[in-house]
Amino acid sequence: MAVSRIQRAVFEPRGLRFGDFSSFASRVECRFTNPVVAALDEYGVPLQLGAKIARALGETEDLDVALANLKELRIDELPLDEFERELLTDAKAFLP
Repeated sequence: MAVSRIQRAVFEPRGLRFGDFSSFASRVECRFTNPVVAALDEYGVPLQLGAKIARALGETEDLDVALANLKELRIDELPLDEFERELLTDAKAFLP
């Protein structure tokens, strides 16, 4: 976003066309994945694990729905290793 603001500040006063990189910056921030999967990282679910369980969460674009689905998720029925199960168990324990 800084590059976008800089190039706008330089080009706009000169009447030159400038680009809008906000969409690209947003996708980079989410590592080109569903923003909800990326947001799960803040709840203790790493991006790779979030991508692995996205289908089980309903592949929603609503974080509240994903968190509600995570709360109800039957971890023992998913093809995960012990460490991944522990991460999900810990994440679920801290959900409101």
